[in-house]
Amino acid sequence: MGRARDRTALRLLVAAFALRALFLDLALPFGDPLDEHFHFAYASFIAQEHRLPDLHEMSVATEFWRPILLLPISSPFAIRKTTWKEFAALSRGERAERRREAYEHVAGERRIYMSPNYEIQQPPLFYLVSSLPLLLLPAAPFDVRFLVGRFFASALAACAVPLAFRFFRVLFARREALLATLVLVACPGLGSFLGRFTNDALAVPIVFAILTLLMRCAQGHLTGGRAALLGLLLAAGLWTKLYVLILCPVAPLLALFAPSRTRARTLGLALAAVAASFLAFLPWMLHERASTGDWLGLAETRLAHELGLGLRDSIGALPSLLRPVLLSGFMKTFLYPGTWSEIGAASVAAGVIGLGFIVLLIAPVLGTRSSFSPRRRRLGIAMSCVVLFFLAGQVGHAATFAAAAR
Repeated sequence: MGRARDRTALRLLVAAFALRALFLDLALPFGDPLDEHFHFAYASFIAQEHRLPDLHEMSVATEFWRPILLLPISSPFAIRKTTWKEFAALSRGERAERRREAYEHVAGERRIYMSPNYEIQQPPLFYLVSSLPLLLLPAAPFDVRFLVGRFFASALAACAVPLAFRFFRVLFARREALLATLVLVACPGLGSFLGRFTNDALAVPIVFAILTLLMRCAQGHLTGGRAALLGLLLAAGLWTKLYVLILCPVAPLLALFAPSRTRARTLGLALAAVAASFLAFLPWMLHERASTGDWLGLAETRLAHELGLGLRDSIGALPSLLRPVLLSGFMKTFLYPGTWSEIGAASVAAGVIGLGFIVLLIAPVLGTRSSFSPRRRRLGIAMSCVVLFFLAGQVGHAATFAAAAR
């Protein structure tokens, strides 16, 4: 009976997550979430041309620029004729006419490209998958296709909830795992992945599935089937989002924490899974090397390569990341839905929300009676390694940008 209630609770959490995503899909205007129009332009180009765009190729269609020119958006960098206040002052008929003109389908315009798309640096798996529903709407108005894209991305993101529960179930007892999943669903920062067309919608579920298998590595429970699944998920993650690279060295590292009787076998399987995923990802790296001169093709790594910057330059740029304005901006971006719209939000409000979230975050750990058992210690060390590697990757990402900016 208790497990039935827990399954019902998990279904309710999935529903709450999906409803929140649906609300943000409908509430956030086009262009308000950071970079969303470039992500969607990537998938739209694939649906229209049936191939991947090149980095410097004109690939953002004219129809993407009409909403930006005719309608207000929150981005301070947008080329817009009207502020939100001015738009609200227009009559209902004038606003309706602006929206009609911004989103109407003009024959041929979908294949007239006006600018390159810097998001082409991203691996293409999410954009290939999300282009499929767009193929069914070749002549639909822009706003319909855009909303369908958002709905599709939100449906993918909702898969993260049951996968997160399976991950938390490895760490905690059933009830504490449900509480941790509740915290995830309530996390304000997921607003940057919801109500927005982004490849994180596919990457986040994949990462939770990978994390579950990484904990199995630390426990020494990595079977041949699980190793094959780990290799497949790592490859899919790499073809979706490059931050999954950070998790590749973690797998063999965590295998070293496995009990001595299974350590050697677990380490061998983990190394095989990582090697297989790397081989599966190698074609994209070769593609980026050939087209950009850089193995990863990211904007910051290309800049570092062109400027001759190395690890010492990135380390020297680390102090610039600690400026209050950058820390405040990061905190607000993580805690509010959308991205441009929260730039003006009060820092004190972000601090209060962040403090409350931290209290909720540690509640499952405090509620676990066996927190200091050998098994819990092993899993705690494993999770610490994952967090440290992820933070090091994000800091390195930002420091490379900061070094290039200097």
